[in-house]
Amino acid sequence: MEWVRAEVDTSNEKVRERVHSVFLDMSNVVNIDTSELVGLEEIHKELASLGIQMAIASLGWQAIQKMKLAHVVDRIGEDWIFLTVGEAVEGCLTAHKGSAMEC
Repeated sequence: MEWVRAEVDTSNEKVRERVHSVFLDMSNVVNIDTSELVGLEEIHKELASLGIQMAIASLGWQAIQKMKLAHVVDRIGEDWIFLTVGEAVEGCLTAHKGSAMEC
């Protein structure tokens, strides 16, 4: 988050290079507990407050189930959870098609 905050502060001068999206590659996450769910929500809230979209990729099915049960998927947005990082990038590009945004 420190890097993202620094980039947001720096990019105010360079609008073209602004951070628009952050992709979390969670391929090594097999399971997730309550504190991690809360942490993901906090990261999502902070990124959203900075105008940055968060996408989650490569999350195991057990972790996705827990996120659904805790309604974290609802808050992040089902459209922003992907099976692979490649799909996450494609989703970002599709969502922002026609805008000047680069993912």
